Amino acid sequence: MCNISVIIPIYNSQKFISKCLDSVINQTFPNSCFEIICIDDGSTDKTSQILAEYALKHTNITILSQTNQGQGPARNAGVSIARGEYIKFLDADDYLHPNTLQILYDTAEQTHADIVVCKALCTDEYCQQFSQLTIWNHLVGCYTKKEIEKMDFFNNICSPVLWDKLIKVNIAKTYLSPALKRGQDFVTLLKYISLCKSICFIEDRLYYYRHHNASVMSEIESRKTIMSDFITENFAIEVMRTYFSETKAYLYYCQRIKLEWSKKLRNKSGLLYTNDIEHIKNFIASLP
Repeated sequence: MCNISVIIPIYNSQKFISKCLDSVINQTFPNSCFEIICIDDGSTDKTSQILAEYALKHTNITILSQTNQGQGPARNAGVSIARGEYIKFLDADDYLHPNTLQILYDTAEQTHADIVVCKALCTDEYCQQFSQLTIWNHLVGCYTKKEIEKMDFFNNICSPVLWDKLIKVNIAKTYLSPALKRGQDFVTLLKYISLCKSICFIEDRLYYYRHHNASVMSEIESRKTIMSDFITENFAIEVMRTYFSETKAYLYYCQRIKLEWSKKLRNKSGLLYTNDIEHIKNFIASLP
């Protein structure tokens, strides 16, 4: 029986993928109870060779190869063939605590939560320095969807990422990730939450997030990054309107977004074209 499908989108990760895979293979959770689906998203370095070597040694590893399409479509390819009861996303430059799968699975089974959220540690590129990732996930315990809808839930209360969560497979298969350059995790997560009956937050720090200069989110702010974020924000607001428009969570979110984008216009307008500024102004004006 496959309890968990661990899905790893991978692009040019020869420096990191061995540690990532080893952290999954060496879980305390029985190897027979989980599968590892690696999606090689058009790598041009030695990533493909490394993946092939691991697949020869471990029967629960499946390798999918595709032309480079980005993290969202790569995850979708993995979700489409997943056989587990739950989905665990893992980024190729990160890695797991040895007890991650066991603790997340036990929590999900005991609480019947649709999503289980753990805490994380941040490490440097060489895994020599560690710090607690404290900006997200301030809740502990289980919360119903109705309770979530009354909170300022999307203001750093819940992390806007997928990699620190265990997700019921039927939810992951219902809503796939959009092909966005930045922030596709958050848009996908909003859709996941719309299907949830409950979410459980635990205090265990089970995920190691590796911060390095090659990360997409480490790009220097420019017109490109601002407008990519703006496209994502439009996606997010549309999803919020569709699934949460009658909730306090939606109003809280809109208030924060208006403040954030108004501040960005004040401080970063020099990076933008005139029509960019007009689009952003119109977007702010459209929010309640």
